[in-house]
Formats: sequence, C-alpha cells, structure tokens
Amino acid sequence: MKKIIVFLFSGLMALPVFAFESDAERIEHYLKVLQTHHFEAKNKMLNRLEWSGLTQPELFDYIEQALLNTYDKNMSSEEARLSVYMMKALWTSGQEKYRPTINLIKDKSASSKLSRYAKNASVNLGKFGAWHQKIAQVKAPIEGKPVEIEMYMRMLMVDDIFVQRLAARAMFHENQRDADLVALAAEKLQATYMDPNLDAEAQDTVAWLCKAVGQSRDMKYSQLLNDVAQNAPHRKIKKYARKFSI
Repeated sequence: MKKIIVFLFSGLMALPVFAFESDAERIEHYLKVLQTHHFEAKNKMLNRLEWSGLTQPELFDYIEQALLNTYDKNMSSEEARLSVYMMKALWTSGQEKYRPTINLIKDKSASSKLSRYAKNASVNLGKFGAWHQKIAQVKAPIEGKPVEIEMYMRMLMVDDIFVQRLAARAMFHENQRDADLVALAAEKLQATYMDPNLDAEAQDTVAWLCKAVGQSRDMKYSQLLNDVAQNAPHRKIKKYARKFSI
C-alpha cells in the first residue's frame, strides 16, 4: 500500500503526514482518527478539512451526528474545544443538508462559544458550497499525484482568490514541496504580484503564495521571491516575499 501514515508523539500527537491515493482512503483514515480518544489529533485533523476539498457525507454525517450527540450537554473543556472544531469542519463541507443542524445548534447549544461558531457556520456553509462548485469545474487532467496534491493543484487553477488562498495555506502548513504544485503556485505569484489594484483579500492570497513557494526551499524560485520583495507595489506582499525568500 502506498499510503503513508506517520504519527509522531511528543507530549501530544503531532500532525500526521499523508500520501493517499484516493478520497476514500482519506475519509477512512479521518473517521478512524475521529473514533480515537486523542483530542489533539482529532482537532488537528478537523482543522485540515478547511482546505481538503472534501464534501462526502460519509465523513460529514459522522461529524454532524457527533455534534447532535453533545451540543445540548455540559461538556469538559476538551470536549467543548472539539465541538468547535467539528462545527468549523461541518461548514467546510459546503453541503446545505447540514444547515438545519447548524441552525439548531446556533439556537439551542448549551455552549455560547459553540453557538457563536454555528452562527458563523450559517454564513460560511454557503461560501464553501460555491467554492466546491468552482473546484469541480476544473477539468485539467492531473495524473500520477497523491489525491491531496491533485486537489491543491485544482484549487490553484480556480479563478478565485479565496480558493487559491486555501491551497497556498495547505502547502505552507503541510510543507508540500511537490515540484509541479510549487511551480503552479509560483506561476500564480508571478502573474499577480505586480497588480497595483489588489484589494486586501487579494494581497493576503499573494502573501500566502509567497509563503507556499518559499517553504519549498527550491532555489529556482529565489529570483522570483527577490523580485517580489523588491518590486511588489504592496507592502504586505513585499514583507512576506522577503521573509520567506530562499
């Protein structure tokens, strides 16, 4: 099996490294994590769903049911924190089938913090639904890549700064250094950094692209990052290009 699962323990369980061949493998593993008693591992896995591109009910139905089982009960601090991560994960599905549950928890949760996150979920669910549709419309063939690398490449191909930012964040936080993925991020950076009309959101995306390319430590992008640091018309972009220059 080509799937690689590495768990590092240092007090708390660290974030695993994955190379899954299919979404089915990803979901199977994520469900196993959710069924453990390791709160930190579950929280980290749930946090990764923001940029996973997953929408499958096999995973999110489980998360929904876990929330329904606990939202109206007094929870320990660990359980309360986990419930917030589950709510954040639920909205990343983009699936309208979960809106009734989100609204129920928003109105009836025993935790004011969970209720607040459910209120955010009622807005973010629709946003992620729209983003998932855009990702699904990317038809470029991508072969021979682990499923997560393929997803991040498709996200970078979407003409939407929020979707591209999710991909760049994934690359940075997961230290993704696949050559084709980094090349695509560099291409997006090259095409956008000199635009003087970028709004704050677009500038943030370009800053994340600097971080995504810089963390690769690939010297072929040293000149690009130096050019961005010297010539970008926006201070924030220059700052991150300089900080993550190679």
